[in-house]
Amino acid sequence: MFNCIFLSLVCQIYCMKTLKMVHVVYRHGARSPLVNFPTNSHKNDWPVDPGMLTKVGMNMEYELGRFLKKRYMIDNHFLNETYIQKEIYIRSSDTPRCLQSAETQLAGLYPPKGYQVWHNLVNNWQPIPVHTVPNDQDSLLRSLRTPCPRLRELLSAQKKKVDYMKKEKENKMLLSLLSNYTGMIVNFRELWVVYDVLKCD
Repeated sequence: MFNCIFLSLVCQIYCMKTLKMVHVVYRHGARSPLVNFPTNSHKNDWPVDPGMLTKVGMNMEYELGRFLKKRYMIDNHFLNETYIQKEIYIRSSDTPRCLQSAETQLAGLYPPKGYQVWHNLVNNWQPIPVHTVPNDQDSLLRSLRTPCPRLRELLSAQKKKVDYMKKEKENKMLLSLLSNYTGMIVNFRELWVVYDVLKCD
């Protein structure tokens, strides 16, 4: 799965600068595993729900926002240091971790200043719109997840090809070992679960 957030900065040009527009496409920050295998000894250690942004992920996105602030506000004066709606458009896939990533990144990019400080206890965050569309209609950021009968047909046909079956047979021992280790049936289709858990842990 490739979820990313689309950030498009459209700004007025000053002096002799040639920069006219910036598009930033980025993936969500670090998250908890989407699915856990039964024998994972760390499966109950996650303080967040499956697939949600972790504190590490939030920090990654916040630092990305600060990096963009330095590059496009402080160093190049391309963006105004206070949020102006016509200068920036944020688009996210409609997945909680992606929406969290966009919001956290915006907290680093646009900490409120002056009149934008709206509460005396919340002085480092302001609400900024993040746009999205339902995942099943998102042909921009979730094109691989939109229903495609032809893709399903090709994936199904792939499993019947000699090369695929040969690779599956060659790796039968490994898949069996992983099945025993994880407490679930591991085949090529489910191998990503093992990788995802190990990567996140």
